[in-house]
Amino acid sequence: AAPYPHKNLEIIPDILSQLTSQSQATFNFHVTLPPDHPLTRRIMARAYALKVERQIFNHGPVSFQQCAAIYEKCAIVFHPSLFELFSATY
Repeated sequence: AAPYPHKNLEIIPDILSQLTSQSQATFNFHVTLPPDHPLTRRIMARAYALKVERQIFNHGPVSFQQCAAIYEKCAIVFHPSLFELFSATY
């Protein structure tokens, strides 16, 4: 997802921490954010604070073809958006 505020991506570390603490399963989140973006830095700072940084994989911006390859390795898509009218999950 693009690093827009309405995407609500900042909750990922908190969700990951809750999942990890409440389950024996291993959870990983894959994101496609610009590595040097302020949102990416906030997400990773929170992830370090919660000790879940090793479970977040940032692929950086990717093409649709690259995104398809990432999706093939995942079991679900977590889309925490607060407001979506025109987007699609490819």
